[in-house]
Amino acid sequence: DLYDKTWVWISKAWHPEQKNEKKGISHLPSEDESFDYFTSVIPTFFLIYSGEKYDPCAILDFYYSKQEENGAIRSHFDKTTYEHIAQNKNNPEDLSVPLFASAEYAIYNKTGNKKRLKDVVPKIKKYYTWLMSVCGFKTHGLLKTPSSVSLLGNVDRKNARFLVEFNCAVAIELLRLTELGDILNEKPLM
Repeated sequence: DLYDKTWVWISKAWHPEQKNEKKGISHLPSEDESFDYFTSVIPTFFLIYSGEKYDPCAILDFYYSKQEENGAIRSHFDKTTYEHIAQNKNNPEDLSVPLFASAEYAIYNKTGNKKRLKDVVPKIKKYYTWLMSVCGFKTHGLLKTPSSVSLLGNVDRKNARFLVEFNCAVAIELLRLTELGDILNEKPLM
């Protein structure tokens, strides 16, 4: 019952005027003037089951379209202009817990669209190469990030640098990227 009710809630919250035809994205409403990567991408894991009523790829494609030459993909964008907004001076790279590879893996497992993987995997690889470079990947394997990247807002993380939730997410992402490489018969991807 809850599963069916969730689709009713989504259909009530998803308004056509929120879709920017030029950019090809829609998102659920929020009170903020911006949207962020993590909370925008999480719904893709559910929207893949919408029977193509809601496009789980649209928000991912938006973020890929914003990829910078060095591979960076920032987290926060203005809802009106779709331009990057620096949210936190303590997070100058505008990092977020990454989900690209896991989202694409879930989409592939539902759709079997190998062409999409061929198009997006190079972007994902470039993003993770950039991420490793800005987070100071060392031989111990941990990435150093600002504490503001933490998803644990109720826990004092003021002096934390090697955030466990971020590092675990990156480890899972690299595993998913390896699995995407297996699907495309490309080894090694990173």
